[in-house]
Amino acid sequence: MGCVFINYRREETAGEARALFSDLVAAFGKDSVFMDVDTIALGRDFRDVIREKVETCDLMLALIGREWVEVATSKGRRIDDPNDFVRLEIEAALKRNIPVTPVLVQGAHMPIADQLPEGLKDFAYRNGFELSHSRWQSDVQEMIKRLGAALAGTSAGRAPDTAQPDRAGEHVPSPARGAGSPAPVEPPPKRRRWTRPADSLSAFSLSSSSRSAAGALPAMNSAQP
Repeated sequence: MGCVFINYRREETAGEARALFSDLVAAFGKDSVFMDVDTIALGRDFRDVIREKVETCDLMLALIGREWVEVATSKGRRIDDPNDFVRLEIEAALKRNIPVTPVLVQGAHMPIADQLPEGLKDFAYRNGFELSHSRWQSDVQEMIKRLGAALAGTSAGRAPDTAQPDRAGEHVPSPARGAGSPAPVEPPPKRRRWTRPADSLSAFSLSSSSRSAAGALPAMNSAQP
């Protein structure tokens, strides 16, 4: 089973995000759903955990409330701040080209490209999903059905590790044999070391086929966007 990342802005859609998190956990299990408040262990640097989850999640749900585009501070719109976590998370997921679904709540409408900064313009063209307050349970059940198919597809695409340890604790690839074929009699093989390819993800950096947002997430004074 893959992992769903819930992206939201606390001052706008915290209630909807928590309700959606609870429903998805009930359907898929806690290990398959990430939400910053409930998933980050005490004492962990939340920036590191969010980097890891954005880099490895299989799809992202970005909650969009009525004021999502216009939420602002004294310095201007939050979405225009290149250090805004909501923006950084979505940009990183878009660059990985994983499914990023705008989830419309509170009767919100999809933002248009002209309302968004350069790194988020493609977000305006992602197919969205509406969660209505009056139809919450039926809407969530439809979302779960669609997500289940998407997550099953991501799991099916992962090849299992079939390497088996030898007596020295090293690993050699398991030989492929047809059904019913007897095990071949071979002289003891020379010891060789099986090594795992170097990880392609590190500190908010991704492989050439799925690059992350430029640079690491910035230091923040608060513990949540």
